[in-house]
Amino acid sequence: MATKGKSLIRAANRLGTSTGRLVAAEARGGRGSEPVLCERCGAVFAKRVWRRSAASRPPVASLAAVAWRTCPACEQVANEEWMGRLVVRGRLAPEQEDAIDKRLRNVAARAEFTQPERRIVSIGRSGSLLEV
Repeated sequence: MATKGKSLIRAANRLGTSTGRLVAAEARGGRGSEPVLCERCGAVFAKRVWRRSAASRPPVASLAAVAWRTCPACEQVANEEWMGRLVVRGRLAPEQEDAIDKRLRNVAARAEFTQPERRIVSIGRSGSLLEV
């Protein structure tokens, strides 16, 4: 009896392997029509991925055939749900606060361009604590 080599064992543990969740989701209610546009931020759902880039947008003539709904990222922001938290402790000079805020927003804008779910939900200040 032949045993599996390391490559076959590792192939089953790869990040991109199928989980079977898509089949279950389709059984519940189907995938629906594509493309779908977010009514709040304008992200496009096509080929099972949400994107914000201009290349993924449908032509203007076909906007009547597009389905409109709220994307998961906008729903998370509306419900104030977040997947991670950044905490900065200590007193900061006003120049440092401005630089940190600018850097946070630049990184968020760059990430949101290709992955709309990656965005800042809130930035809060409490004494010497900055929470993103």
